[in-house]
Amino acid sequence: VDRYDEDWSQLRWVQLLGAVTILPGPPAAGPAEALRERYPQYREDPPPGPLLKLVPERALHWRAT
Repeated sequence: VDRYDEDWSQLRWVQLLGAVTILPGPPAAGPAEALRERYPQYREDPPPGPLLKLVPERALHWRAT
């Protein structure tokens, strides 16, 4: 995840590293509902799947200031 800004003093990013599993088929109710709540475009057109499940093992981050 990153944040870009024309003002480079506002740049920052986060990276999560870990094991990823592909969740086959249509998204399960819980994860799909979380996406619909977070992103309005998914309320009308939900993602068909599959989804990825990340189990973070390490987090890296950086910011300009």
